[in-house]
Amino acid sequence: MTHALNTGILQHNPLSGIRSAFSAPKVTNMPTIRPDELGKLMKDISYASIKLVTRCLLEWQLHTMTRPSESAKAEWSEIDLENKLWVIPAERMKMHCFLKVFIFKLSIN
Repeated sequence: MTHALNTGILQHNPLSGIRSAFSAPKVTNMPTIRPDELGKLMKDISYASIKLVTRCLLEWQLHTMTRPSESAKAEWSEIDLENKLWVIPAERMKMHCFLKVFIFKLSIN
């Protein structure tokens, strides 16, 4: 609409007050899991009716504390099993800086 006003196509903007017609959406943060609830979560995941690949991805994400997209796009070439280290390339990271993730023994069994 601004372009139409600036170029003379329109004389006024009929949508100029439309913002007041809508209320702002309520922001709700995602709930967190308390440390004492993690055992139950892991047990629920192991008994859930989901594909094995989904179960493994959820457990990998919990063990490495990475974002879903980082976990899902992990490649074997990034993982050094001998040194128990996963290096996520900068181009896949939110802040565009590579990340080294220590891999616990439980994560790779």
